Amino acid sequence: MTLTVSHKGIAFIAQREACVTHAYQDGKHFSIGFGRNDPLLPAESRTTLEAAVLALDIEARQHAALVGRVLKVDVAQHEFDALVSANYQSGTSVLTDVVSRINNGARYEALVELLSDVLNQGAYDKGLARRRYLETRMFRFADYGPQPPIIRLYDGDPKVVEYTEIEFPFHLLPMAPA
Repeated sequence: MTLTVSHKGIAFIAQREACVTHAYQDGKHFSIGFGRNDPLLPAESRTTLEAAVLALDIEARQHAALVGRVLKVDVAQHEFDALVSANYQSGTSVLTDVVSRINNGARYEALVELLSDVLNQGAYDKGLARRRYLETRMFRFADYGPQPPIIRLYDGDPKVVEYTEIEFPFHLLPMAPA
């Protein structure tokens, strides 16, 4: 079985990341769009919602390909989407431990491992804990959250400007897969 991230999975990631149209300082580097952190991104970079959604689609599919390479057992679409979301946010550090448990038939332990990934630079992060909780709900119950998905759109540095809430623009995603 070959899976890729679903449109609902991409929208779930977008809800957690928010869309920022101006580059902003995010740790050591600048970020833009839906959490794209790039050490080469110039501080004056700008993007549009349309471009950010297309970049999110590409990046989410890249993360899905990585998850697909390490996953050796069949999983449901919602389980795969949850793993892609965790990988999108944390990278391979979470993926390796969680997926190895799934591959070994230890799904409960995999979810415990996922829920335990709540540290940001060694300190407990309430936002990260919330995201991991939501990812485990998606994994266990196919719960993608409120429908239609609402995202935050920042037209500037999210530490400075207010956001606007909009429905996730599914129409900007490529048609397949749904």
